[in-house]
Amino acid sequence: MMKIFLGVIGLCLLCCSVGFALSASTKNNIINTIENNALVTKAKFGHDEVGGDPSYKIFWIWMPDISGKNYNAIAEYFCPVFKVNGLSKIVVSVKKSGTYSTLGRGYCR
Repeated sequence: MMKIFLGVIGLCLLCCSVGFALSASTKNNIINTIENNALVTKAKFGHDEVGGDPSYKIFWIWMPDISGKNYNAIAEYFCPVFKVNGLSKIVVSVKKSGTYSTLGRGYCR
């Protein structure tokens, strides 16, 4: 009886962890939608770029550094892309093209 109970619990935990992971098609949809913006040179989930814990939700967008732009506002501009794809509570970080220097950051609720 105990083995069955532990088996059911294990199965439930497996299903729950898979349920919270983004599918490859959802991730690609988010990336493609953001990369369709003329100023975006690259877009990736942070843990896909450098490794690390995938539960830390950060998304990086690379753009040219143009004087006078409000990159914090630009980061938040992309929040609806995540929401329509079922993702919230993610940090969007705008990076200078070709570097990891942060130009701006936004938090999508």
